[in-house]
Amino acid sequence: MPKFSRRSKDRLSHCDERLQKWMNEFINYVDVGIVCGHRSKLEQDLAFKKGASKVKWPNSKHNQYPSKAIDIVFYDDKGKPIWDTHQACYVAGRALQLAEWMFGEGKIRWGGDWSQDTDVTDQTFNDYCHFELKE
Repeated sequence: MPKFSRRSKDRLSHCDERLQKWMNEFINYVDVGIVCGHRSKLEQDLAFKKGASKVKWPNSKHNQYPSKAIDIVFYDDKGKPIWDTHQACYVAGRALQLAEWMFGEGKIRWGGDWSQDTDVTDQTFNDYCHFELKE
């Protein structure tokens, strides 16, 4: 059964308790790692500069403490990161289904479907590893 690394656990600990609860359940079904929870000003400035974020400090949900956003990496059955868009959509769908079961419909927004209209082809910015609390 998959489990979080020490680094993933540390990153998760800086996230909203609902994200922690959700990811601690999700790891029982899918092998994932936590790439990012809270981002400092320096980290957010760098993410913006690299094009990994469309918003500047302090406007990202990653900039709140505890973080209202989380970036995860999905692993295949051999422990290798999944970078394929179709696989990422499939795994994200599983994550969103669990979130809906745990918290109710529409409470978590995914970076591969910002508008939450289930059309993953109408995005201008795809962030397949990003999930955030919609509040």
